[in-house]
Amino acid sequence: MDLGHRNLGVRLAALALVAVVGAGCSSPPVSQATASVGPATTTAPTDSAVPGPTDAPPPSDGPTGAPPTSGPAGIPDKPADVTFEEVDRERAGQGTEKVTYRITWTAPEGSATSFTLVGVTECLRSQERFDGKPCLVRGMRIPKDAQEKIKTIDGDKRSAQLSWKVGEIGPGPYSAVLIRASNDAGDSIFTIAWSDTVCYACVY
Repeated sequence: MDLGHRNLGVRLAALALVAVVGAGCSSPPVSQATASVGPATTTAPTDSAVPGPTDAPPPSDGPTGAPPTSGPAGIPDKPADVTFEEVDRERAGQGTEKVTYRITWTAPEGSATSFTLVGVTECLRSQERFDGKPCLVRGMRIPKDAQEKIKTIDGDKRSAQLSWKVGEIGPGPYSAVLIRASNDAGDSIFTIAWSDTVCYACVY
């Protein structure tokens, strides 16, 4: 090969190399990796329709907000979609009235063998900073000595009625009403069916 042809070949090879390098610089890099994603944030479902802050008093007994164990052979989920409404009020003599309420809820068929209604006998947030707010909110712990069983309902039921007497002044016997599901494996956590409000400055 003569000198002219050799120089031409060198120039062509150099031009090809420049083209390859230029193409690599002009295209953005492609990554096979994806950006790491942090844990998803979820909002826990409210245990009842009772509004209010989630401040809790010092720990005691009977959690209302810990996640339950559930499954075919496990503890049942807590009752859901709970409603609580007054359905009747009648005079009971000596300045009192008998008030009747209906409570309804949902639960998977066959998950519970019974449901228990429990009254909370004291307003657990009776402090000035909670005045006008619910006596009981989601996540609070309830002392056992403040729990009073009202009634037990068969596991195939999804509604019940309960009554108590109230005077012309002053609160009724309960500051809140709770419901829980039970089966042979144990009890669910409580769902708040109803809560009275804190009346810090009230004197009865």
